[in-house]
Amino acid sequence: MKSADSEIHAGTYRQLVTGGRLKRFRIREKQSDLLISARSVLTEEAYTALHQARAQIIGYAAGRKDFYTSLQPLAMDDEAPEIVRDMLQAGIVGHVGPMASVAGAIAQYVGEALLPFSDEVIVENGGDVFLCTATPPTLCVVAESSGTGCIHIRPAVPRLRTFGVCTSSGKLGPSLSLGNADSVTVLSERTAIADALATRLCNLVRRREDVRDVLEYSRTTPAEGVVVIMEDFWGARGALEIVD
Repeated sequence: MKSADSEIHAGTYRQLVTGGRLKRFRIREKQSDLLISARSVLTEEAYTALHQARAQIIGYAAGRKDFYTSLQPLAMDDEAPEIVRDMLQAGIVGHVGPMASVAGAIAQYVGEALLPFSDEVIVENGGDVFLCTATPPTLCVVAESSGTGCIHIRPAVPRLRTFGVCTSSGKLGPSLSLGNADSVTVLSERTAIADALATRLCNLVRRREDVRDVLEYSRTTPAEGVVVIMEDFWGARGALEIVD
């Protein structure tokens, strides 16, 4: 669910996005607001995928009310639709409820649906990003509530391999967080898992002294890269490069 403040925030950070040689377009359906970059403008294909993703989630949740509200992982359901299985798995990996991964899961679902039409795709959904690019992109981690400014990172992953980069904040945005970090950014092979892990790690940061411990703990998870910002203190580890 997005608030009016989150709409303004999205408009602000999207001004920082440059599409390079890819075509950029935006699609929206109720709470979902996606900025997509691809070889061509694939509006119809993207809307079809977004509608399918939302219909799968809404249809499944209609028969299981705790899917929307649980803050704890729910059991895997092999009979569930594809995107719901991704969210259930992400919740189990991240020790959080399935809805903690909904933005990343939708970005992932739409991005994978567009790959048959474009070998390079970027789907950003509320700051959670699915990527498949020929060259590693430079990403800007902005924590407006801290004094760090923009930290530029470049994922150290093979070309044209899909991965996700997701961010959670204990101070900004409409999503529930039990922590106090300005931001926690996670790079992982699956965007839904990156989203769930960003929530989990952000929940663990209550003070500046927690940053090192959380970075060390992240080594036990599927997080391939992590950036944690707490006030004017930050740290990073994993498969990413800090870019001047």
